[in-house]
Amino acid sequence: MRKCFGRIRSAAAASSGVGLIVMLPVLVTTLTPLTGRQRSSAMEDEAVLVALQQTLAKAWVGGDRATIERIIAPQWISTGPDGRMTDRSRVLADVFDNGVHKIRLLEIDDVSARVFGDGAVVVGRTHGVGEFAGTAYDVVIRFTDTFMRLGGRWQAVASHASIVQSR
Repeated sequence: MRKCFGRIRSAAAASSGVGLIVMLPVLVTTLTPLTGRQRSSAMEDEAVLVALQQTLAKAWVGGDRATIERIIAPQWISTGPDGRMTDRSRVLADVFDNGVHKIRLLEIDDVSARVFGDGAVVVGRTHGVGEFAGTAYDVVIRFTDTFMRLGGRWQAVASHASIVQSR
């Protein structure tokens, strides 16, 4: 936060204070506390997002492609524990079309969500068991999923995973 304000001060000094005047409404709006109604709505959205993680886990294990396609946006990208990036079409192909990825178990816990208007960040832990390209895995990962409210519903647009433990 201090870095951010330092940049704002530097930018304001460079433009003789005009930048600060332009930025002030944005800062005030961003730092204004939520009303009771807004807080309640955000809490409801957080509960929905936490539940979506469980829905996704069941869908992956149960082979429910329609549910996964409803929750994961077509533009979704993912960074795996090895740093490689992939997209929705590739992941769906690996799981449903060519059988390269077989998901046997997904246990999600320690999940929390933070809503920022029509965006949200969900973090949690997953114990996953399965097989990828003929190699069995049993891992615990930490994940960060970014959601956007698109077409009136929450959809995942980006994900990142880090391995906590291989079993």
